[in-house]
Amino acid sequence: MLKKLHFFIFLNFYIIINGNYISSESSWSSFHADRLTAPKCVDIPSNFTLCKNMQYSQMRFPNFFEHETLAEVLEQSESFVPLANIDCHPDTKMFLCSLFAPVCLSSLDKHIPPCRSLCLAVRQGCESRMKKYGFDWPEMLNCNNYPIDNDMCIKALTPTKPSTVIFKTTPKPSSQCRSCGQISTFENIIDNYCRANIVIKGKLNKVDRNHVTINNGGIRNLKHDDGKRHIPKNKLIRLNDQNENGRCTCKIEKGNHLIMASQLQDGTFVAKLIMPWKRDDPEFKKTIRSIKKINCQSLGREIRQSVFKRPHTRQHFSHH
Repeated sequence: MLKKLHFFIFLNFYIIINGNYISSESSWSSFHADRLTAPKCVDIPSNFTLCKNMQYSQMRFPNFFEHETLAEVLEQSESFVPLANIDCHPDTKMFLCSLFAPVCLSSLDKHIPPCRSLCLAVRQGCESRMKKYGFDWPEMLNCNNYPIDNDMCIKALTPTKPSTVIFKTTPKPSSQCRSCGQISTFENIIDNYCRANIVIKGKLNKVDRNHVTINNGGIRNLKHDDGKRHIPKNKLIRLNDQNENGRCTCKIEKGNHLIMASQLQDGTFVAKLIMPWKRDDPEFKKTIRSIKKINCQSLGREIRQSVFKRPHTRQHFSHH
């Protein structure tokens, strides 16, 4: 079973405060200065779906959206869970949780906001996918609300210059191809399903570092929108995408796998998602049953049903 570590960002926080920071903090020194409620720290509960399993255990109240109770933040964050689950950018959870569940540090009596560059990076990775499903980038996540990178703020995983707040991260291994590092959420599986030409249940044979083939003895084609199209026997499937390091690889386990691939104009098959077939996982089985009924032309409906699991007092996504 793929661990959520492959998608969720885990952080170790090291706060470095020096004279240079003191002279450059003016843009955020007055943030929420008119707040009436005194800040407090609370434990992050296990039912906080969006931000559970973060490296830190306590969050600060009120948060950046002025939520003052756990009940309120749990309700308001619920509609952002699919955005994190769709795996559109590796820093999505880190960005959202820096706002909904800001880390509480006894050594610092203020919020640590996300940097504008972090917001822009997540927006660039996710906005086009959101629009595909009928959602605009929320105004409440307007990147102009966050400080530029020369302030004390949370940067992306690969900083280009020293930061006042340093995050020691545990990202996915650089040698692992994205196709086999996918998370097994409903949103991510159906998103890849609709973007793939071929979806197959079958066993894999490792050919070399970058290629696998399908063992045709047990192929089950799960996508028939183009006439039971399948991958020919012994046809190579490339593990790395065009934008990935050619040295990446995948650990191929025994047994059946869920394989989603696209075919390029030159006939090359490129893997988009490879994960073990989780026959004992109820959520995985439910997702597989669901994709058989999905109309990819109206995929936004499936995403919206996943987003709006219950009524919310505030709309986080603007449907158009």
